[in-house]
Amino acid sequence: MGLSNWFKNVVPNKKTAPLDHYKSGIHKAEKKDHQGAIEAYSRAIEHPATDDSLKSMALYNRALVLHVEDQNDEAVADLQKVIKMHGAHTKVKTAAKSKLNRINKRTGQK
Repeated sequence: MGLSNWFKNVVPNKKTAPLDHYKSGIHKAEKKDHQGAIEAYSRAIEHPATDDSLKSMALYNRALVLHVEDQNDEAVADLQKVIKMHGAHTKVKTAAKSKLNRINKRTGQK
């Protein structure tokens, strides 16, 4: 392996780091590592290079994992953030509204 390839593998790219964190969250959620998934999604959400589209997907996915972990207040907060985001894709907003309604019906919240 050349020095430039080694450097690319060792030093994270600031532009791809948010996507890498997001993908890590998906992988961890699939493996039922809920805490690891929440942490990975949080890193994607908090990264300064994360655009609103990716941030909304990470918030939505983190909300799903939080809900599985019975952290419904936190899940609801993430879903509400997605719904209010200007840069969120319409399908993500629609899914967030639907999930929020289901959580509210199950927990008796409005």
